[in-house]
Amino acid sequence: MVLLLATQHCRIWAPIQVACSRLGIAPATLVRASRFPAGAACGPTLDAAGFLGVGRLAALARFDAARGAALDAATASWAEELPAAQARALRASAGRALGRLAAQALHLDALVDRLEPPVLITFAELNEWARVVPEVARRHGIPTLDLPHAEAADPVSLVGLAYDRIGAFGPRAARVLRSAGIPPGSIVEIGAPHFDRLMSLPPATPAEPRRLVFTSQFLAGWMTAETKAIIVRAAITAAAAIAPVTLVIRRHPLENDRVLDELLAQARPAGVTVEVAPDEPIESSLAGAWLLLTGWSNTVFEAAILGIPSVVINPTGEPDPMGFAEGGLAVGASDDETAASAVARLADRAARDAAAGEARRRLEEFIGPLDGHAADRAAALIAELVSGAR
Repeated sequence: MVLLLATQHCRIWAPIQVACSRLGIAPATLVRASRFPAGAACGPTLDAAGFLGVGRLAALARFDAARGAALDAATASWAEELPAAQARALRASAGRALGRLAAQALHLDALVDRLEPPVLITFAELNEWARVVPEVARRHGIPTLDLPHAEAADPVSLVGLAYDRIGAFGPRAARVLRSAGIPPGSIVEIGAPHFDRLMSLPPATPAEPRRLVFTSQFLAGWMTAETKAIIVRAAITAAAAIAPVTLVIRRHPLENDRVLDELLAQARPAGVTVEVAPDEPIESSLAGAWLLLTGWSNTVFEAAILGIPSVVINPTGEPDPMGFAEGGLAVGASDDETAASAVARLADRAARDAAAGEARRRLEEFIGPLDGHAADRAAALIAELVSGAR
């Protein structure tokens, strides 16, 4: 059973399913754990919210009834250590999170009861499902696997993950997981299955007139609304440095704020034409692009694979959250001026090609072997877990 949290997870799973079929593993049951449009990318799926039953509803009601008193006791010291308003806000947030966790656990428990899968697979490290999945699976005695869908970068948020196996892109991600206290025996470097197909494509040839691609991100962690607004404005300003130019905007599948829309509605520099790309594979937008602009989106990987340099804009005053600039995978910028300077410098074809070549050389450290067989390694890992479960 594969628990999906976004349409992108369906695209990542597709080549792994093909590789699993070659090993004789039966097709997985795909389950949507959040409200996203399945569409053609996913095919037939089940909705996790559709499984509960009267018994588990009663259990959820009992939990809700007991939650308030238990939470008050558990957080009593917060009122002494924090300002009163902050303590109340944190307690309320914790209460809401516990309610969601309980509901998610009971939904997943009902699904596992119904489907009896030999292995439970998901793509979650940083959200509540990352805590629910291993616990529910352990109750049923089945192994769990977290497959990589993005670069592991923040060890603090990964502490305590209890999956039986965690797939990692490459050496950098594996080091981050180990620094978070994940047992080394649980970490398997498999590469990035959703990049296998891109590995076989020739480098993109930049087209005229010039097109730049900006990949937006959803609000989480370092990416606050204020930070995002600075990044978007810097990308538009930077594009003007090589006008006339088309700036293609790629929304994130999980993006649900208004920051991007509000800024795009404002007047923009002369010579900059803005287009919003449809929800299609990123390589469709990158085809013929001169370069990629972003905050710290993982689309830097796709760009590097296709021979397109990236400029990452980090206005936080802290180190690059993903280490892209530090690791030589992208050119770093922090504001309008530095972003415009970077884009102007990369307008020279020789400088552009040199930056793209450097990014390609650094890729393996980030995403593992560039051999196009990451899906095969993921399938072999699944086969191992299925065999152990039997």
